[in-house]
Amino acid sequence: MSATIALNTTELQKIYQSKELRYLELLVLARKINRAAVIVKKQWHKLSDEEREKLKNLAYDLSESRSGLASVISKFLSLVRITIIVANGQADALIAYCEAMNSLVDNIFEAVERDEPEYQAVLSETLQELIYDAGSSSKVLKQGETRGWLRNLSDQALNEV
Repeated sequence: MSATIALNTTELQKIYQSKELRYLELLVLARKINRAAVIVKKQWHKLSDEEREKLKNLAYDLSESRSGLASVISKFLSLVRITIIVANGQADALIAYCEAMNSLVDNIFEAVERDEPEYQAVLSETLQELIYDAGSSSKVLKQGETRGWLRNLSDQALNEV
């Protein structure tokens, strides 16, 4: 039985296209996105190739930065929408939506990285080098720094691929 993402990508585009965002719509959308993020994290291997591809495209589309006039207009419109949302007392719904989207995109990229054999080889090699160099390093990570350090390490490995 295949896991399915009960989230239509058109729903995700809704925040960019709608002139008026409703509080409850944002909360419902955030809840659906959070569920999708959990499915991606825990059941990526059960998703169909088509679902994985759609999710990858979505993550890349959401993380790509636009340039030129389109970027300026898009940023301005987003700022206006955010200002209206905050002025209407709906900031918590917007924050929930943004956090859910970040979680979904992060989980998609992590799943894609786990599936990439070249990435795994470079990451493994990098970790071996770190273990070897650990004896000569006096740096100790503080609480809360580990995730950032690992993300940085992952980014370095991805750049090498």
